[in-house]
Amino acid sequence: MAKMDESLYARELSGGFPALRFDQPLEQEFRAHYVRQNAPRLRMALMAGVALTLSFAVLDWRLIPVDMQYPSLIIRLAVVAPVLLIAVAATYPGLLARNIGWLVPLAGATMSGGALLIAWTYLSASPVLATSTLLATTGYVYLMLGLRLSTALWLAVPLLLGYLLLGLGYELPTQRFGYELISLFFVNISGAYGCYRLEHASRTSFLEREIVSILNGSDALTGIPNRRMFNTHLQRVWRQATRESRGIAVAIIDVDHFRDYSERYGQQTADATFRRVAHTIMDCARRPLDFSARFSGEEFALVLYDPDQEYVETLAARIRDRVALLDIPHGPSQTSERLTVSIGVAVSPPGGRDDPKSLLELADSALTEVKQRGRNAVIVKDISVERSRVLKGPWTSAGQ
Repeated sequence: MAKMDESLYARELSGGFPALRFDQPLEQEFRAHYVRQNAPRLRMALMAGVALTLSFAVLDWRLIPVDMQYPSLIIRLAVVAPVLLIAVAATYPGLLARNIGWLVPLAGATMSGGALLIAWTYLSASPVLATSTLLATTGYVYLMLGLRLSTALWLAVPLLLGYLLLGLGYELPTQRFGYELISLFFVNISGAYGCYRLEHASRTSFLEREIVSILNGSDALTGIPNRRMFNTHLQRVWRQATRESRGIAVAIIDVDHFRDYSERYGQQTADATFRRVAHTIMDCARRPLDFSARFSGEEFALVLYDPDQEYVETLAARIRDRVALLDIPHGPSQTSERLTVSIGVAVSPPGGRDDPKSLLELADSALTEVKQRGRNAVIVKDISVERSRVLKGPWTSAGQ
């Protein structure tokens, strides 16, 4: 979920990514985005797969001799259809949502494996139905299931090779076998090309959207300002504070154990939760020059202009408490049963001679200390003094 610099997206876009792969960690961000954005389409595609499976089951029942129906009906109705339905459930927010990344390929693999088994069963009794099953499954894997090209190839090419081996083993008539093999081969070629173009377009759209989002100054996921806008605002208010001999404070807020949360509850639920936290933080910081933004990964940042010590501590405690009041379950958290945040704050008093970079580094140091102490707390550090005190309570304050 990390927001990266515009140049990383622009470099990938200008390079063209012919191999359909970005450098890490951009590739990881794209895959999470791909699953998140395609969940509704995946749901429809999986439902279409269920319909396709049931349609072939009806054809089996009507066209195949009774003594040969049972293997295919068992495969389609007891194996393939249930796995597809489980994958459909994973496209909705809930317990299965975190597994969508492997359940959808599993559904495709189940369809491919089932198609090969059915083709092997029917090749002697109904070669036409066997070949139709392989052709329909191949086209579905490439163009409907919404898989990335690399995954689709792993599922579809074995259908072609499997049919080749089955045909040679059964010694099918050369003319018919050659025709059907060529048909299956060109379905793979056209399907792979179509899948390549779809993924390439999806990757291009992802890069362009992120570049526009960064240039516009807003984070694409949460809608709040991004790090570029944060840096611009920090530089501006720092110059103003220097001219007017005012103080300034920076806070970095980390959502505790959020990677574990995402893995447990799924990307869609995690995104919705992250947006709630983002807007909760914005609602807490309402003074004219208070500024909140998505900083990086699971972190947010605040700039506070000319705050007194009481305001800094009160605001930090308010953010922590308001996030807790969201009452969002967080089963895998090692800190609390509910979603929590850790906050590191750095304060530069009036007349301070440090720079924004030093203030950010101190805020990050304070956040690191919060994490080391167990999270779900606040540490406030003063950039101009030595560490002198620690106050216990729902938050912790320390000078440095």
